[in-house]
Amino acid sequence: MKHLYLKNNKLFAQLNYSENFFDDYMKHSHDMLALSVVKKGQIKINYLKDEFEILNINNIAIFNPNEVHLSKKVKENTKDYYTLYLDVNWCIDLQNELKLNTNSFLEFNTHVIKDEVISNELLNICEDINNNISHKYEQKIKSVMVKLFNDYTNKNNTIIKEKELANNIKLYIYDNIDNKINLDDISKYLAYDSRHIIRVFKKQFGLSPMAYIQNIKINSSKNLLLNDNSLCDTANKSGFYDQSHFSKNFKKVFAITPGKYKS
Repeated sequence: MKHLYLKNNKLFAQLNYSENFFDDYMKHSHDMLALSVVKKGQIKINYLKDEFEILNINNIAIFNPNEVHLSKKVKENTKDYYTLYLDVNWCIDLQNELKLNTNSFLEFNTHVIKDEVISNELLNICEDINNNISHKYEQKIKSVMVKLFNDYTNKNNTIIKEKELANNIKLYIYDNIDNKINLDDISKYLAYDSRHIIRVFKKQFGLSPMAYIQNIKINSSKNLLLNDNSLCDTANKSGFYDQSHFSKNFKKVFAITPGKYKS
């Protein structure tokens, strides 16, 4: 995993490269915007409602922040799989520069972008990062993202009651993530039946509230590892009952063990 920083030492992007596609992901999401390209083979990606898309060469797969998905290879010779993760606040700042009039992340309106030119541009950037060829990555990434944001984002999102409720559930989760949250707590706070809470939240985010909480903790464990916490301490602070359980779930989200990520 390569980490990219701004001049103020703030992490704004990460690159994950797999020569051979990792084929044991679990259903998960990321707290960053993710864009994937592959040089050889095909990947089947399941999104919400079990809808799926096929990622071919010369395509870009888009994973909006917190969008649940599951990726599987279609062909056995699938190789050289790159995923670029971008910080959400960095993306919002760029969207505001483009005058897209948003104070929150403006989601993409498609899951697979079939544009050979921009796909190859992104692939070249990923290869340069992976091979440490250049250091002016932010401007190159920004150039690609300007094209993608202008052509493929939802500029007219309609907010419905269920989406508002799902977002309120998410807000409650983040406000109380350091506490032991259960479904009854969420249900009492928002005054909705727990079954309705699960249905609405899963429809919007693809996971039950409790699975979503675990996903947050897996994502937050990255920072603990980068701050020199041991694997055991990270597992405990992230709410996992043992290091083995933590390592297994971490790998199913990031395709590498927490030990390799830390190193």
